Formats: sequence, C-alpha cells, structure tokens
Amino acid sequence: MRKDEIEERIIRLEDDIRTLKSDHRDGVETILTELKTFQSSIIEERIASVARQLSKGYEKMVIDLMMRNAERNLQEHCVDPCVRDRRKECLDFLLSRIRDAAQIPDPEGTVRSEERDLSDEELINTVPNLSLPPCYECFSVYLDEKEQLKRTMESLSACSEGIARVNSTVFLTELPDDAVISTIVEPLSHESRFAMLKALSTGSMTFTMLGELTGSKGGHLLYHLGKLIDAGLVIKDEGGKRYSITNRGLGIMDLVKRLYAQ
Repeated sequence: MRKDEIEERIIRLEDDIRTLKSDHRDGVETILTELKTFQSSIIEERIASVARQLSKGYEKMVIDLMMRNAERNLQEHCVDPCVRDRRKECLDFLLSRIRDAAQIPDPEGTVRSEERDLSDEELINTVPNLSLPPCYECFSVYLDEKEQLKRTMESLSACSEGIARVNSTVFLTELPDDAVISTIVEPLSHESRFAMLKALSTGSMTFTMLGELTGSKGGHLLYHLGKLIDAGLVIKDEGGKRYSITNRGLGIMDLVKRLYAQ
C-alpha cells in the first residue's frame, strides 16, 4: 500500500472517530435531557400530591378543632341543670346534627332518629319547645356553632379548590392512551368531523346545514356527529334541532389553531 493511500485511510478513520464521538455526545445529551425532564415531572407530581395531602390533613384538623369547640360551648352555655332533665340527651342529639353538617361519622353506638334527618326549620316545627325558653337557649348555641362550622367549611372548600386549580396539570404518565385517542385524536382524524367543528366554532347549526357543509347525508352524517357527541365536543340542543360545540370542543380547536400557527 502506498504512503498516500495509508495517509488517506488514516484521515478517513480519524473522521469516522470524530463523527462517532459527536453522535455519542449527542446521544448522551439527549438521554440526559430526557432524564431531567422525567425527573422534573416526577418532582412536580410529588409536590402536587404532597399539597393535596396537606390540604386534606389541614381540613381534618380544623374540623376536628371546630367540633371540640362546639362540644365545649354547648356544655358551657346550655342551661344546667336542665328543667326537663334531658340535658345530656339533647346535647348528644345536637352534636350529632353538627357532625352530620361536617360529614363526620358518628362514634360507634350512636342511634339515629327521624328528627335528626330534619332541617332546623322542620325540627322546630316538630319539637315546638326548641323555640321556647329554656330549650331555645341550647338550640341557639347549636345554631351559632353550626353556622360557624358552615362558614369554615366553605373557606376550606375554596382553599382546596384553589390548590386543585394550581395543581390541575395532567402529567404525561397519567394520560390514559385509550381515552385520549377516542376523545381527542380520533374525532379530529376525519375531514368531515374537523370541518363541522370549525363551522360550529362560529355558532350552532342544524343537521341540514351540517350536511350541506360536509356533503354527507343520513346515516353517514349521523355517524360523524355521534363521534363528536360521544367525545364531548358537540352537544344537541333540548329541541334536538341544532348542534353546538362544547367548551371542550372550543378548547381543542383553539389548541389546534395555536399548533398550526407555530
């Protein structure tokens, strides 16, 4: 082999080695990027899970505290001694109604009564003594405690909803393949269905109008409309004469528009 041929082969070999190193480096960087993305999604998912757990734990702690305060206030402010000699029975009954309002299970052995399922107004009508002294003193304390509990639970609910909105991101690992295909990908995969969604994005249309738009008739048109309705992208009005796009459908069409514009 001539010297120039050897030098040429060495040069090609060096080029091959550099290319191999470059490909290897790109592959490693791709793997590292994917690992970082996966790690970030796992961390975000874990944070969201911890936030939900903390919210539930805090809610339970606050409600338990409210229940203890309600029991203490009933014990302190209700008439003692009771002129009707039913103080403990009444207090247990009123506490059970507060537990019902807070959706807290009763301790074992608690017996339910028909009166317990009545509203406060119905209860007063059923047991008139609750609107008269001295029974009304106890009932008033109960009403105050129940109202405070109601306001607290409404605040806790608003807080939980806020956390849920912040953590409403759906992670890729959570996406159900079959549901995504059947409710998003498949409904958009036919020209007639996509044309109908575009047209309905500007306003409702009748069956005849959609038929003229797509060139489909009868069962063929019903088939495509059924696909869109089953996917929750289109609804039929109460009279069954017009079809409208849903908020879900509008959201998907907006996403398609933004993706196409990129």
